[in-house]
Amino acid sequence: MTQPDDTAIPFALRMLRALVSADGWHALPGSPDLLVYIHPWPDGHVDALAVKGETDALAERTNPGGEPVWRQEGTLTDAINALRDVPAPDAPHAPRLVLPGRATQPDLWRPGP
Repeated sequence: MTQPDDTAIPFALRMLRALVSADGWHALPGSPDLLVYIHPWPDGHVDALAVKGETDALAERTNPGGEPVWRQEGTLTDAINALRDVPAPDAPHAPRLVLPGRATQPDLWRPGP
């Protein structure tokens, strides 16, 4: 079986492949209609990406206590671009304040109908 060339793969999926093939990203097992990837940081922060489709994705960072400190919802492209732009947890301008409303809710997925 031959591999498809990159032009046959939608841009957003090429972006996803490039992101999760970077060091530190791991796929989590789960439902076939939801892809979840995490990037644990040495200090206990975790970046996560949950994907239902090209137009329905969520990127989130949690602090070592599991509370969300940063989130981007929208298209897969929006979520990946935001993950690339968010500073590392130890950077001076990294998000640190816990976001309101979801600090105690364990589920990751929210967007979409």
